[in-house]
Amino acid sequence: MVWSAQPGEQCADVGGEGSGLVHGDEVVSCRCHVGPEVAALSAFRLTTLGCEFEVHQPPELAPYLRTLSARAAHAAGAPWRQAAPIPVTGGERSEVVALDMGWPCWVGVVAEDLAAQRRFYRDVLGLTELAAGPGWVQFDFGDQGVLELVQRSGEPQYDHARYQVGYAVADIESARESLVSRGVEPVTEIEGDAQAGGRWCYFRDAEGNVFEIKERREQQSP
Repeated sequence: MVWSAQPGEQCADVGGEGSGLVHGDEVVSCRCHVGPEVAALSAFRLTTLGCEFEVHQPPELAPYLRTLSARAAHAAGAPWRQAAPIPVTGGERSEVVALDMGWPCWVGVVAEDLAAQRRFYRDVLGLTELAAGPGWVQFDFGDQGVLELVQRSGEPQYDHARYQVGYAVADIESARESLVSRGVEPVTEIEGDAQAGGRWCYFRDAEGNVFEIKERREQQSP
């Protein structure tokens, strides 16, 4: 169901074939049915009405409107990457817009023996140390990101020896909110700041693997 601040006759074709006008005020507004099978076409037509509108259902319509909004923002100069449908449980496909996540900018190695792992990556593999502190060591991969060794601890994001990745995001608050709204299990709140090279938080995937999203932010010079 879509409400539009347009007369019914101007909204009659919003939903395409198979849709229909439920209620209309020929002077002021209307409500019309929109089927999920024509969500993409309906989203485009809604944006060309030249008026305010509200989407109540179907849920498949909202992601298309977000994609159109992102394209418009990109055309106006905002950074944007192509969103695409993503697979969901059961092998089916849902017209859900993919999160704007970049290629991993961080790879973490949770270590049982941090000193031994540090010697391995530095002295055996020959990686260049970037920084180190109590319980962690970072190795520099330039613009590609950072490899970080982290001492295993009782914190849920570091509770087992393993590899885990961090995906780059532009807006960590928005990305975290979107993941939570999709039912992804959060592990931590947002941590970090500009002095730490950015902010991050952790989640679990469908099989319990821990991953990170990270908003990279350089420390500003005084």
